[in-house]
Amino acid sequence: MRGGAVWDVRARHWWHEHQWPIIGLLWLVALGLGCAGLAKHFAAAGEYRSLWDILYRSVRLFVLECEQASDEMSWELEVARFLAPAVAGYTALQGLALLFSEQLAKLGCRLAGGHVVICGLGRKGFRLARAFRDEGHRVVAIESDPDNVNVALCREHGITVLIGDASRPESLRTANVAKASYFFAVCGDDGVNAEAAVHARGLAADRRSGVLSCFVHIVDLALCGLLREKELATRRGGVFRLDFFNVYESGARALLASHPPLHPAAPDGDAAHLLVVGMGRLGESLVVQAARHRREAGAGGGARLRISVVDREAHARVASLCARYPYLEAICDVTAHEMDVGSPEFQTGDILVDANGRCDVTAAYVCLPGDARSLSAALALHRRCRARGHGIPIVARVSEGAGLATLLPDGAGTAGEFGDVHAFALLDETCRPEVLLQSVNETIAQAMHKDYLRHEMAKGHALGSRPAMHPWRDLREDLREANRAQADHLADKLQAFGYGIASLTDSDAEQFRFSDEEAEGMARMEHERWCDERRAQGYSFGSERDDDRKTHPDLVPWEQLSDEAREKDRAMVRDLPAFLAKAGFQVERAGSPDESADGAQA
Repeated sequence: MRGGAVWDVRARHWWHEHQWPIIGLLWLVALGLGCAGLAKHFAAAGEYRSLWDILYRSVRLFVLECEQASDEMSWELEVARFLAPAVAGYTALQGLALLFSEQLAKLGCRLAGGHVVICGLGRKGFRLARAFRDEGHRVVAIESDPDNVNVALCREHGITVLIGDASRPESLRTANVAKASYFFAVCGDDGVNAEAAVHARGLAADRRSGVLSCFVHIVDLALCGLLREKELATRRGGVFRLDFFNVYESGARALLASHPPLHPAAPDGDAAHLLVVGMGRLGESLVVQAARHRREAGAGGGARLRISVVDREAHARVASLCARYPYLEAICDVTAHEMDVGSPEFQTGDILVDANGRCDVTAAYVCLPGDARSLSAALALHRRCRARGHGIPIVARVSEGAGLATLLPDGAGTAGEFGDVHAFALLDETCRPEVLLQSVNETIAQAMHKDYLRHEMAKGHALGSRPAMHPWRDLREDLREANRAQADHLADKLQAFGYGIASLTDSDAEQFRFSDEEAEGMARMEHERWCDERRAQGYSFGSERDDDRKTHPDLVPWEQLSDEAREKDRAMVRDLPAFLAKAGFQVERAGSPDESADGAQA
């Protein structure tokens, strides 16, 4: 979002919050100037008028009645006769807008395009609507409860709110979902969210251009993973792109990004030792995401990641997690400590030290439900660390930035006595566009583009030498969308050769290799997909690439393509397992969910 647009949004928010006091003041100013001007006028004409008569004539200025208009009016009367009707007219228009607000909102939705639709104005939906609005997007929210306090708050911030059931197609039509850019289903019920997504897919089928990106919140982590796996394995591209998310999973990624596990004082850069207190949804997601980060960094070298888990049912929860994610044990040493945070065992802080009494924990994450419990446990750990002369970052999960989190002495993250204690506001940190838009498709598309840059730079092409040779953050939107479309086509290529997509379980998933025949066939499919995409954009064959004239030398059948151009597609296919692993998936033989595909290993 450009700076000018952001300032425009802030200015509109400011005016929306302060307009009525300002309008009231302008009413008084117009009335006062009218009285002063009329008093001067009658005094100059030698006419006596009572105060009530002057006041009455001043009020008539608001309805465009000024009997004293002349070439020699005082400046007060001149200003008042224009200001008064202008203020009255604006007030009338605003009154009509309030009276017919719902009808105007529906009319505005019919004319909208490229907007954001959010179903559900609970805590997640409200924060998400505010965040998109603050970035300058037009936001339309659908809420079933007219008494929800967030309805009025959203309208105060210029967010259009429609009262209706998000699981009914009529509500989605009213919000003009078919022409939206993003659709979020964040109602409190997974079933309602799923129904809303189904109807959104149907409405998006009539789109003539662009893609509707749909994000559905699923509370159950396991179900969220299964739905995401199924969607990715059956995705066919087109005008609708579906992704499932969970705030705890997204929160774990954001938590590790803002508070990485390695402490600057750690004796060995690789020897990270995490303490995770509480193995609920956030704690479980945190362990999985930390393992993935370690795996991507290269689990084969350096020290293994160590994770100590504290929970009342630590042994059972760790066993369940390792059963669902077998690669954890290949990357991490996970130790379960079955205890309550209120127990003497935890309060003594022995969990922080090794057999020699040295604090070898590099970061502690308290993921307990309830802000009070989470902050209390974090402060207890901090107190024990200081008593032993150690200092490690301790992060406490809280629901939002307000409330108890603001009471941390010296402020979270400052250099004071409690400078090592940080509050991580789960909803505030996750219900943001940049976090939730990092979908599976987006992750794969970014990995593909990064790999493309690596290959091209190895050939001697410099960054910035052509439009596609830019990092993702600087890449044009149409080129980003081309990468997303390429990612959408992965399932087609794999299924054509008897493969499928499954959740990541194999620690060596990136090492999988297709046979030469398979790689060649998938590369041919990718070239044909690319040709169709380019022709749909109006490109045709030309001896030289010219994006202005829309010509490209590679718009030829596979057999006529240069070997250098073919190698681009082959390289993409060879790296496909790594792209999937980046997003938490792997290649498997279709029909063999319990076995990772082991085709032609390198």
